[in-house]
Amino acid sequence: MNWRLKRWLNTGVLALAAVTVLALGAACVDIDVNSSDAPSPVTEPGAYTKAFVEDAVERYDDEGLDDTVAYYNTMASVDGDWYVFIADEDGVLISHATIPDNVGKPLSSDDFKGSDGFHFGNAITEATEDGDWVSYTYLNPNTGAEEQKHSWVVEKDGFIFGSGWYQR
Repeated sequence: MNWRLKRWLNTGVLALAAVTVLALGAACVDIDVNSSDAPSPVTEPGAYTKAFVEDAVERYDDEGLDDTVAYYNTMASVDGDWYVFIADEDGVLISHATIPDNVGKPLSSDDFKGSDGFHFGNAITEATEDGDWVSYTYLNPNTGAEEQKHSWVVEKDGFIFGSGWYQR
């Protein structure tokens, strides 16, 4: 071993230098303590989906229906596979950023029936305040193909808030 390295190790200079580098590195990094608690869309898509819907319901509570619907009808609200859809008290979609033509359509229509015959629109309208999972085949707007989708849907004040991810 190099005599200088031995000397630095014996005097603790190397350890002090390492601690200094780590401290300076930490000081230069903006650390969001809460972000470590947030679920990952890659490793925890179910938890991420629930949090995504919870954020939408909180936005509704804080900003009201009009501002919430306006936001979730923009592409700025979309995060990869995740977008929020909102239906009114009559089960009519009032928000759907990725397929704007769906806005105004009732979930009871055949537009919300999978190629497998499952009428997922009706299942979505049965959402509870506690939330429900609905899995179905649906067109992925990112790929243009029908894929298995898993949506978390929650009823709040008669409105249905939902989001999901596509299983690949």
